[in-house]
Formats: sequence, structure tokens, C-alpha cells
Amino acid sequence: MRPTDAIFVGLKKSFQFSGRATRSEYWWFALAWAIATPVLDGLLKIFWSGLRPQAGQSIYLHDFIIVLFFVPFLAVTWRRMHDINYSGWMSLFPFVLAILAILLANGFGYFQGNDSTAYAFNYAISLIPAAVLFYWHTLPSTSGPNRFVHDPHSNPNEAPS
Repeated sequence: MRPTDAIFVGLKKSFQFSGRATRSEYWWFALAWAIATPVLDGLLKIFWSGLRPQAGQSIYLHDFIIVLFFVPFLAVTWRRMHDINYSGWMSLFPFVLAILAILLANGFGYFQGNDSTAYAFNYAISLIPAAVLFYWHTLPSTSGPNRFVHDPHSNPNEAPS
């Protein structure tokens, strides 16, 4: 799949969490997301820096861009997990572990104040599931039908096994 096709398919299927996403579709879309987010953020900082919001007001455009691109990225990740015969819920694995690590480390008072050990701990705990997810995304597609979707190259009326 060409890069432009992957980006357009990812945006077209922004809210579609069923089906499959090939490796090329996932990685081209991920690269586009990784490039577009900081570029758009930089452009917003340039253009919005001339505006002076009144005291107490904030501009949440950066957060809006992240959320705007996060849902399509989550959808393509979900479909990629289906392509390798894993549940789409497994794509939330790094986020759940990172949140649990933060809650455990900070909620129970293991780290106090601005402790760099807390940041290192949270970062290390977040890297482990992210590495697993990265590995999963490099796996080849399941050939033939799998438990989530039929084989996209076979008869579309055939139900998943």
C-alpha cells in the first residue's frame, strides 16, 4: 500500500474498529501521525502566539490536535491487532499498565514531590508494554480467516471461524 493510500484509508476508517489493517497501512499511518502532530503543534504555536488570550483563558488546540488524530490512530491500531488475530483491546495494554504504574507509584506515596525516580519508574513500566505492542505490530498478517474477520482476499460472505 502506498503511503498516501494508507493515510487516506486510515482517515476514511477513523471510527471503524472492525476489519483488518495491514502492516503497511498501520506503519504509514503511524508515520504520518508522528510527523503531523508536532508539525501542526508548531504551526499553531507560531500562528496563535500573536494572539493574547485574556487572563484565565487557555487555548487547548494542541490537545485538540492530539485527540483529533488519536481516534483514527486507535482505530487503525485496533484493526491491525485484528489482522494478527489478537483482540483490539490488547492495543490499550500500554496505556493501562502506564496508568496503573502511575497510580501505584504516586497514589501509595512511594515517591514524594518532584522525584526523578518516580518519573524513571513510570517511564520504565510504560516501555515494557510499548515494546510488546511494537513487536506485535511487526508480525505478518494472519493468512486466511481469523476469529475476528474473514480473509479480505477470499469470499466476503464467508463468516469468521
